[in-house]
Amino acid sequence: MEVLVINAFAEDRLLGNPAGVYFVESFPPDSEMLRIAARVGTSETSFVQNRKDDFFIRWWTPETEVALCGHATLAAAHAIWQNGYTGKTIRFASNNYDLSAETEADIITMEFPLVAAKKCAEPEKLSEILGTEIIHTGKTRFDYLVELRGEDDVAAVRPDFEKLKNLDCRGVIVTSVSARDGYDFVLRFFTPSVGIDEDPVTGSAHSSLAPYWSEKTGKKKMKSLQLSQRGGIVRVEVAGGGVKIGGKAVMSGYVKL
Repeated sequence: MEVLVINAFAEDRLLGNPAGVYFVESFPPDSEMLRIAARVGTSETSFVQNRKDDFFIRWWTPETEVALCGHATLAAAHAIWQNGYTGKTIRFASNNYDLSAETEADIITMEFPLVAAKKCAEPEKLSEILGTEIIHTGKTRFDYLVELRGEDDVAAVRPDFEKLKNLDCRGVIVTSVSARDGYDFVLRFFTPSVGIDEDPVTGSAHSSLAPYWSEKTGKKKMKSLQLSQRGGIVRVEVAGGGVKIGGKAVMSGYVKL
């Protein structure tokens, strides 16, 4: 048995967020999926079941199952098409959302739900935990979304991860307007509560970032740069009641089990 490793939101094999993709005829016990995800060692591994009319997908980090994952969905879609699937659209079902993916040229675009971040009070000592000044705080059902003064501030954040684990959320999205030509905003995403101190590139966070920055800029289509060590590029569009999240994927290798 082998698990594919695919870099999502990547322009080449050294960029993007690696995700495992494991095709199953039926889902193994949760304990086995956790063991496999830990063995693969990427931030998330997708477990994918072909149900003829759609694909059922579940996402596991090396420590727990998560409700939604963008980069591992993009990686799964790439693997499905590489394995000979000829349909233009891939439909995913999951325990929480129905998702879809389409491909044009070398860009895979996924339809994700819009997850609004409602303005809220800054959690106690969050500025201290992140080591920076916060100018806006919002919260989704999953995460805090905080805006900083500029790109340099986002790049300079050095969180206290032990304290960050104690917040009442999955993680913290840190963002600002981009200082670079060709990009509308930048971000970083910290999720130590699920075993990932910093996610390299985060598709699902754009379910909240896209409507947030669309309201601030007046744009429907935007492009972001995630300022992690690996880095990654995400294309977004606010459309109807959802968010289109797009990027490239590159095969990286595989892990034998």
